[in-house]
Amino acid sequence: MRIFFSQRFVPEPKLARLDTYDLEEFNRQLVKFRPASRLKKEIKQHEGILYPDVAFLPAELNQEGRMQYPSSLQYYEQHDRTHTFPTYCVEIKPKQGWSFSEQCFEDNFIQLESLLPADFGTAPGKCRFCLYQYLKLRKKSIPKVSKYCPLDLFSGKPIRMLHAIKGLIGAPQNNFRLSKNGRIVYDESREKSVFNRILKEIFQRDGRSKEERKTIFMNLIKEILLKDFSTQSEPDDRKLLAIRKNRKKKDKNLIHNRTCTPINDCFLPKNCVLKQILDVQLFVKSSLADSNKCRNQQDMCFPIQAESLSYVDELHEKYLDYIDQIRCSSMEDDDDDDDGRSCMNSNPGEEAGRCSSNFTDFYLSSGEKYQLGATAMDCSIMLTFRRLSEREEERLPASARSHIVSLESMRFLVNVTITDLDAKSPNHHKKYVDQLRDSVGAYRDFMIRLRR
Repeated sequence: MRIFFSQRFVPEPKLARLDTYDLEEFNRQLVKFRPASRLKKEIKQHEGILYPDVAFLPAELNQEGRMQYPSSLQYYEQHDRTHTFPTYCVEIKPKQGWSFSEQCFEDNFIQLESLLPADFGTAPGKCRFCLYQYLKLRKKSIPKVSKYCPLDLFSGKPIRMLHAIKGLIGAPQNNFRLSKNGRIVYDESREKSVFNRILKEIFQRDGRSKEERKTIFMNLIKEILLKDFSTQSEPDDRKLLAIRKNRKKKDKNLIHNRTCTPINDCFLPKNCVLKQILDVQLFVKSSLADSNKCRNQQDMCFPIQAESLSYVDELHEKYLDYIDQIRCSSMEDDDDDDDGRSCMNSNPGEEAGRCSSNFTDFYLSSGEKYQLGATAMDCSIMLTFRRLSEREEERLPASARSHIVSLESMRFLVNVTITDLDAKSPNHHKKYVDQLRDSVGAYRDFMIRLRR
């Protein structure tokens, strides 16, 4: 998955082996460290993947902009001695950032109705995430429908993004968490008052109201999500935007009648994290369009049917073939500026989009592209930041300049990481369509009851 993103967004993991013979006993020992929601989880094999703790900022940035992560213990000790302000990390699961009727992506256009039974009626103007809220409500896994809409976040329009971030804060569910120095301090299990108390800590002694602090926080998250980390220019003090309050009487049913606004134009900066994630998510959209054209030949469109994740090995073999092909082409061509040379690196950085598109266009089937897109639709974005004191900013290396956001005369050192890039089950496509159909049904039933 790293080849589809700038290398700065995906730190390189390491293969690791658990040095224990008794996994059963090891899992018993882990119980006391697991939160209640993960008590049923267990480790079933000795091999694993070791990731850096991205709830902390990288210890240093070298000239190439590659991150060097320390262990959380090393960093925390360093933090206590040298940093004035704590380190915070926001985790966002953005979910599917495109709808089935966006003209911006009309090459991959597909109607939602084509995925549903013929007698199901007209599909509502809601995105997949917002429809799924009503299925979760029916199953009683959430107390209320979230006001968050992924289309607002991925729109790239500042006010729409602020509405999305506000929705995440108001109903975190499993899509928003905030940690302080590596420990979760706000999520779906905490009261909203906890979040307001944390904002007081982030913006200490600033004399601002609760709403002003919340506005600054949401603007900070927006700026980090839109930031192009490839530029080294001095950061400008960004303009603060606020959501206008609706002075009219609140209608509790307004959210249920709300239509998700499609993304008709693409406003996301090329190198920002949201744009790169959306580009990979759209593999699903193009694959669904292909499956719609040959619905009666489903095996041709989605040949990945087995329960195992063996398709991952096949994808890797195809990628190695692709690299070999580029290497051979480069040897035959004496032109030092040949585009193929930069793609030979498996970590192409800002070249990720061009190189990966060549790979997906010519080497992968619709089913394989679908699996990659499905991973991007369930990934997490980790936004790590720390407010800088004047003395600390003076000591930062020049390479850290691209990691500074300035807002309301405050400077923040920030970093972005994409996580949860695990391979999806080969059955994901069937579950996706079934869940979409059930979500439309749950929404339709809810609205019938609401209108009675």
